[in-house]
Amino acid sequence: MNIAEMLGTPVNDPADIVPTPAAPCVPAPPPQPANPRHPRRGRLVWAALIVTALVVGVGAGWYLASTGSPPPVPLTAAHSQVDQVGEYAEMYAALYLSGRTPPGAHDGMSTGNASTATGTWVNHSAPLAVESLGHGFWNVTVVVDALELAGDVYESAGLQYFAVTVDSRSTHPVAVAPPARIPQPPAIAPTDLPQFTTEVPPDQAGVVTKFLDGYLTGQADVARYITPTAPIQLFASSPYESVSIDSMHSDSLGRVAASVSATTATGAAHNLQYTVEMSFASGFWEVAGLTAPVITE
Repeated sequence: MNIAEMLGTPVNDPADIVPTPAAPCVPAPPPQPANPRHPRRGRLVWAALIVTALVVGVGAGWYLASTGSPPPVPLTAAHSQVDQVGEYAEMYAALYLSGRTPPGAHDGMSTGNASTATGTWVNHSAPLAVESLGHGFWNVTVVVDALELAGDVYESAGLQYFAVTVDSRSTHPVAVAPPARIPQPPAIAPTDLPQFTTEVPPDQAGVVTKFLDGYLTGQADVARYITPTAPIQLFASSPYESVSIDSMHSDSLGRVAASVSATTATGAAHNLQYTVEMSFASGFWEVAGLTAPVITE
C-alpha cells in the first residue's frame, strides 16, 4: 500500500473569498477654465494699454514743457536763506558776546577765535537787516539788549548793535569773524503811512470813545457800536478797570487814530494806540475794524 492509497482522494475546496479584479487607474481630466480667452486677444489688450500709457505720458510732458511751469517748491524751501542767515547771526552774536558758546561747538560756528566769559548777559537779540555781499557772503546787523556785570549784579547796558559776516556756502551758515560793534543804524521813516492830522467830528469821536471804553473795560455793550461784519474779537474777560482817551485824529479815509491810557485792576498803567476804521450809514457812525496804529495806504 502506497501513501496515496493511505491518504485517499484529494479534496478540492473552493476559495472562501473570491478577489474582485481592481479597476484600472485612469487619471482625472484637468479642470477647464470657465471662459478661456484666446491668446491672441490677450496680447492685443496689453499692447493697447501700453500704447495708451505712452501717449498720455508724452502728452503730459509736452504740456509741462510748453507752459514753462516750474516744479513745485518743497515746503522746507519756504524758510528762505535770508531768514536762516539772520537767525544764525543772531544766535552767534548772543553766544559770543556772553562767552557762552558750548565747548567744542565754536569750530563749527565760526572761523574766528572763541570767546571766554565777558561779564555780559544778553537779554534779547534780533537781526535787524541782512545784506548780501555776493558769492554766498552776508552782512547781518544784530541788535542786542545787553546786561553788564557791575559788582555782584547785572545792570542794563542798553541796546547795542553789531555787524556779523556770515558765509552761507556750506551746508549751514558759518560766521567768518567775531561780531563788530557799530553805531545805531539810522531809522528810515516810511513814506507811505497815512497822516492822521484832521480833527475828529464830535459825533464820530463820541462813538470811538464809547466803543473803546466798552471794549477794554467791559462796562458797556459794544455790539451797538460795531457793524455786523466787523472782524473784531472781544476779550473773554476785561483787561482794564478804566480807560481815558488822550488824543484822537482822523486821516483822509475817515479812519481814527486814538491814544488811550488804560489802568488794570492792580493799578498798572498802559498807554495803548489804536486805529479805528469807521462806517457811516443811516446817519450813524459805526466801528468797522480795529487794528494796530500803522496802516499803509
